[in-house]
Amino acid sequence: MTRSIKLWSNALLLSAIIGSSRVMAYALDPACGDLTENYLHKPTDYRTAPQEQLNLVERPHFRTEHATILKGQTEASSGYGQSYGGLMAGFDYTLRVFPNHHLALQDIDRLGLMLKTEKPAKAHFSLECYYKRAIAFVPDDSVVRLLYGLYLNRRGRIKEGVEQLQAAEENAPDDSNVQYNLGLAWFQIKDYDKAREYAKRAYEGGFPLPGLRQMLIKAGQWKE
Repeated sequence: MTRSIKLWSNALLLSAIIGSSRVMAYALDPACGDLTENYLHKPTDYRTAPQEQLNLVERPHFRTEHATILKGQTEASSGYGQSYGGLMAGFDYTLRVFPNHHLALQDIDRLGLMLKTEKPAKAHFSLECYYKRAIAFVPDDSVVRLLYGLYLNRRGRIKEGVEQLQAAEENAPDDSNVQYNLGLAWFQIKDYDKAREYAKRAYEGGFPLPGLRQMLIKAGQWKE
């Protein structure tokens, strides 16, 4: 089973796919707890989780929270999240069951930026720990690598972000979304040759958004 998702990057909505090879595994930092801290006492891979288990977790702990943050709000007006500690409580519960829950990982990045904190109230760990936990559990998940790379890029850690995006590319070499975001990262550190290379690969693969091309044109770095 695979699940397609929508990702936000530089104010753009992007789609992503899931790769299959194992690369660049992490040993889990002790500061990030262990992966048994949930009601099953073991993690579950979001990509292959039974729908019944997804419903059991997402209905009370994620869906309201996700809808709320998509509206640009950090507090739910009603529902489980409001009663039990805000949006992070639900995201934390979801990510302790499914460490690589793609939308929840995306949402905690957004929440941290909105609240200007790396550990929102009710988080068991720092935001970065949730990405490290996901990678330690499923180092082959290209979407996790992509999301972690974007998380790092948004916090000015571009070189580290590039490493994660390159790992995502190893898992999903034909994913134009990964190629586009690698192009953006190379542009940020002014490696225009690589930025242009990845931009062209992304556009040849059908990536629809023109932003990177326009950035390269404005910088005088686009060549047909």
